[in-house]
Amino acid sequence: MRGRYNNADNDLISRLVVMERRLKDLEKGTGIGSTTIDSGSLTVTDGSISIGDIPNIYFGQILIEGTYFSTGWLFRRADATTALTLDGVTAGTQFLSHLDRAQNIVIADDGPGGIGLARPHIGINFVEHSNTVPSVTTTSGSLTPLFTGRYQKQHPRIRVDVLARSSAGGTTGEVQLYDVAAATLLGSPTSITSAFYGALTLGPFSVSGAYLSTIEIEIQARRTAGAGTIGIRVMNAYGEGTTA
Repeated sequence: MRGRYNNADNDLISRLVVMERRLKDLEKGTGIGSTTIDSGSLTVTDGSISIGDIPNIYFGQILIEGTYFSTGWLFRRADATTALTLDGVTAGTQFLSHLDRAQNIVIADDGPGGIGLARPHIGINFVEHSNTVPSVTTTSGSLTPLFTGRYQKQHPRIRVDVLARSSAGGTTGEVQLYDVAAATLLGSPTSITSAFYGALTLGPFSVSGAYLSTIEIEIQARRTAGAGTIGIRVMNAYGEGTTA
C-alpha cells in the first residue's frame, strides 16, 4: 500500500523507463564504430580483424598457396597490392617482408634461419689475396689519393678495410679517408709502421651530406719516413648506422 512516504513503485517504474530509453539509444548507435578504448586491451583469441574495404589491414590466419598457416598481419596499399606481411608456415618461422607493387619481396628477415636477412641478396667483394702485395703504392711525403669511391648516401657512417704494406724496414706511412665534397678528413690518419704488412680498419666515421646526396670518398696515403713504398689495397667498404 502506497503512502505519503512510500514511492518505491514510482522509483522502479522511472528506472525501467530510463533503462528502456538507454536500450533504444544503443540500438540506434553505430556500435563499435564509435567506441574508444581509453585503457586496457583488445584480445582476439580465435578470429581476425579487418580494416578497410580491401581490407587494407588484416590480422588473422594467412593463406599461403591455398593453405592457412600461422596467424599474421597483412598491410595493403590503396590499389590492393600487398606492402607488408608478417607470416610464415609456422609460428617459429614467421618473417617480416616488404613487397613492391609487382609483389616481389624486396626486404625480408630470414624466418627459417632466425638470423639476419633473406632479401635482398647482398654482394660479397672478392679481391686479390693478401699473399699478393698491393700494386698501388706511393713514395710521396704528401697525402696522395690512391682510390676514390662515389655513392649515394644511405648510411650515416662509413668503414673501410684496407691491406697496407711498408716495403722496407725504416719505411713508415699513414693512410686516411677524405671527404671530397666537404673537404674534410674523416677521423685521424692511421699509422703504418716500419715493415708493416697487414689489414687496417679505417672508421667507422660519420659522413656529411643529406640522405641520397652524392658522396665522394678518397683513400689517401703518404710515406712519412724511409726510402721504401707505402702500398694500399681496398679489401671492402661498408655503410653503417649510428650506434649508441
